[in-house]
Amino acid sequence: MALKLTKVLISDSVDASCRQILEQSGIQVDYKTNFTKEELLTAIKDYDGLIVRSATKVTGDVIRAGTKLKLIGRAGTGVDNIDTDAATAQGVIVLKNTAQGHASMKAGKWDRNKLMGVELHGKVLGIIGLGRIGREVATRMQAFGMKTVGYDPLIPATFAAKFGIEFMELEQLWPIVDFITVHTPLMPSTQGLINKVVFPKCKPSVRIVNVAREEPPTDRRLVNHDKVVVTPHLGASTAEAQVKVAQEVAQAFVDAAKGKPLMGIVSVNATYLTNAFTPAGKPWLELGQRLGRIALNLEQKIGVGVTITMATHEDEDKVELTIKGDHTSLRGTVLGGRPFLTAIFGEDVGFVELRGTLAIVRGHSEMAAVLSQLNGVVEDVYRRGNIALLRLKSPDQGTTEQYKIVLG
Repeated sequence: MALKLTKVLISDSVDASCRQILEQSGIQVDYKTNFTKEELLTAIKDYDGLIVRSATKVTGDVIRAGTKLKLIGRAGTGVDNIDTDAATAQGVIVLKNTAQGHASMKAGKWDRNKLMGVELHGKVLGIIGLGRIGREVATRMQAFGMKTVGYDPLIPATFAAKFGIEFMELEQLWPIVDFITVHTPLMPSTQGLINKVVFPKCKPSVRIVNVAREEPPTDRRLVNHDKVVVTPHLGASTAEAQVKVAQEVAQAFVDAAKGKPLMGIVSVNATYLTNAFTPAGKPWLELGQRLGRIALNLEQKIGVGVTITMATHEDEDKVELTIKGDHTSLRGTVLGGRPFLTAIFGEDVGFVELRGTLAIVRGHSEMAAVLSQLNGVVEDVYRRGNIALLRLKSPDQGTTEQYKIVLG
């Protein structure tokens, strides 16, 4: 599924190559920084995409005001300045050391005995957060001969294994690791993740590397401890990285506009949104859209204000939509890359391909009247129990699919 991206706003300072890549692909780019909140709320309604660094605060109000917004790109790693929950709700994709020895020498000392380290080879590295950076760390540490294990609530074990990472639950991981490296966003579920309850479960010699984004600490006790090495967040603080982050986020926007898979970029707010851009995900997205059209048509027939919820069942390869209040449900599946309706109103209808113009009739009393009205334009009839589905001949080969509901 290609996203319609005609106009993109860059509201923070990024490398010029970001704008060049977008414009070379026919996307109009406006570059303006130092927006006030009110100015951004007014301007954002005109844009399909927004590219920021850390200065622009993309709040829920901004996202809701951006009625055309489809993509928010963060040129860099952290997204603490973006309300990812609001973005998800709107269907917007968000794309995302020897310090003590140095200080000792500066002080005129030669404290070799105090600076004893350990080898990495043969040690176990526990990676918390298996997004792009976590996986890149695994690849590099494997080159040093480390065994890599990891945990991420959104990443399946089979996917982690492709990167040489043995997936483990946290309770399995704590006792065996020699090093822990953290690559998670700061949120309620991750704040204080490694705490006084966890430490007794770990080896006494465990070393923790926290390179995730976080606010500067106000409590200095940990920062000032002799066994702690600290720096500001330096994730993109190289000349090369400044160019790369700008180019990567621009290329991701171009790929989304062309319907290509979003390779090399991380969707931080909703994996299921970016899965729609994979070849395997597109038919399922199409199925969901077509079932949704049927559901909206049903809504007009059974009353205004009903709520529609959708659930996917990967193990059974189906998508279900349930309309609350009327106990009406639709179920569909994908066969050979094409979407099919398999059940409606709780009754199985076999496999009816969702294409062209489909009339759905419920109740035998209506059947004769409907057939007489549609005489000569019915291509196929699917009949199961109390449900009949009529595929109508389309005058135009390119006619968009339509669903006509007649309730008996």
